[in-house]
Amino acid sequence: MRIGVFSDTHVGRKIPLAIGDLRRAAYRHAFTQAIDIFIKEDVDFVIHGGDLMERGSMKPEDAYFVKEELQRLVDQLEPKTRIFTVRGNHDGSLANNILDYISHPIAKYFKVLGDQTLQGKEEKYGGRGVVVAGLGYHPFIRRNLEETKKVIQKSLKGRGLRIFIVHNFVEAYHKIPPGTPQHSTIPLSFLKSLPIDLLVCGHFHENIGLSKNGDTLLLTPGATEAINLADKGPFGVHTLDIDSNKVIEDRFVELNPLHHIENVKVDSRGAIKPLQWYVKEGLLKAEAYTQQLEETGKEGILRVVVKGRTNENRLDLDWMVDKKMMKYVQEHPLLIYFDLVNNLEEIGEVLHTPPISQRKDYLKEAFSPIGELITDAFSIIEEVDMALEEEGSQRTGLLMSSKRDEYVKKWLKLLDRLEVKEK
Repeated sequence: MRIGVFSDTHVGRKIPLAIGDLRRAAYRHAFTQAIDIFIKEDVDFVIHGGDLMERGSMKPEDAYFVKEELQRLVDQLEPKTRIFTVRGNHDGSLANNILDYISHPIAKYFKVLGDQTLQGKEEKYGGRGVVVAGLGYHPFIRRNLEETKKVIQKSLKGRGLRIFIVHNFVEAYHKIPPGTPQHSTIPLSFLKSLPIDLLVCGHFHENIGLSKNGDTLLLTPGATEAINLADKGPFGVHTLDIDSNKVIEDRFVELNPLHHIENVKVDSRGAIKPLQWYVKEGLLKAEAYTQQLEETGKEGILRVVVKGRTNENRLDLDWMVDKKMMKYVQEHPLLIYFDLVNNLEEIGEVLHTPPISQRKDYLKEAFSPIGELITDAFSIIEEVDMALEEEGSQRTGLLMSSKRDEYVKKWLKLLDRLEVKEK
């Protein structure tokens, strides 16, 4: 038996917004490559770890594209081929799930598992040598685990290889991103207590090949394309060959991305430098990368992380770089986007960060001058907390600049209201 495994394809995603259509094409490009590989490898089943699409920015044609690609897979293989997935956090919620656009009575080959399990109902697929069950994404998954344990155990009963799919970070297995609340993670010990032969994990965008923990085999296929510009890869799919004794041979096939993404760092190594020095160093990085793109003929995206110290206003760096790079990108069409991450430290700047336990009291005191508008301020803070949980970079824990801009605008509107009120 041969199984194709992939995850976090995010079809319809358009981050960064400045090149949204180009990035949308990149996710489709990766998805088509994955389907081509599964057809070439003549797989018997396909497992997807969740986040099939991007609910926040997908268009109807994205759903149509996915449906056509999955139909192409089944047509090229055989009618009995099955594609299993669970709902990821970017696929929507229990009540509003965009996978409903793909799953319908005609498409019997496509099975979304895990949401009924969250509601305490037995849900599985059994046949052709496998038993497949799963858990859909839940932001408070930990409190659901004990309630669903018995129904999961029932779902995994049967003859064949027992496969379980999840779309949450797994504690003691994944490198949990900073700021991830514990209530949204699944303890590895819980999963090991279940009768699972193979655990497939989505949500974590880095590839972790097949490994063994106790009696359970673990596989995190990672994303098929860089979800955030900081993601390094490699990105690809897995094929698993399983013999009659449930011995699994794993093979990772790397995909060829539509765009090359380069992450570089400009670091003063603790020295105090003027902003112009950082601008100059950033341009040198851009020139070196542009030469690399011209040699390959491939379009690319450059992300420059600036770290160090300055005795000037660190925020002035943003407009200084934007001014220079806007012209540079226009003159070098293969460089389709430049992203600056400004991590400079101003000399004399002292940040007092309260302990997490005191955060609420600290915020109340910090926002006390705005009076009754504090309720609106807390509402924005809650939105940011939720966005960080759902969309924060797995490497840095931060939001992309385009997403941060949305909240900056909300804060500015709130401050405008405060100014009007004071007048």
